[in-house]
Amino acid sequence: MIKKTPVVSIDLRQRIVDLGKKAAFAANKHGIEGQCAQVVLVLDISASMNRLYKSGVVQRVIERILGLAITFDDDGQIDLLLFGTHAYQLPPVTLDEIEGYVERVILSQYNTNSLSKSNYIQGKAVMERTVSG
Repeated sequence: MIKKTPVVSIDLRQRIVDLGKKAAFAANKHGIEGQCAQVVLVLDISASMNRLYKSGVVQRVIERILGLAITFDDDGQIDLLLFGTHAYQLPPVTLDEIEGYVERVILSQYNTNSLSKSNYIQGKAVMERTVSG
C-alpha cells in the first residue's frame, strides 16, 4: 500500500506561513532574530482532553505552533509527543502533513476516551529523551 501524502489547502498553508512571518517580526522586534530552537509540543491525550481533540481545538493549536516551527526550528517541523497513561512520540508535524493531522494521526490511532488518566512522569520522560537526543 502506497502512503498518500495529504494535500494541504493553500489557505491553511498561507495562514501558517503568515504566522511564521509574525513570529519572525516579533523576534526581530525583541532582538532575538536568527535564533534556532527545537520546537517540541507535548499534549495530554487523557479522556479529559477528548472534547478538545474532537472539536478541532487541538488541531488549531498545532497549526499555530507550526507557524513558530517554520520560523525557529532548524528543520521547520514540530516534534510531537502525547501522554496519557503512557507516552508516545508521533511523526513530526510538517507543513506538508498538517492538514487534518489530529484526525489522521492522533484520533485514528489513539482512543482518547479510554486513555483515562494523565501520567505526567511518562510525558516528562519522553520529552527529555526527545530534546536530548
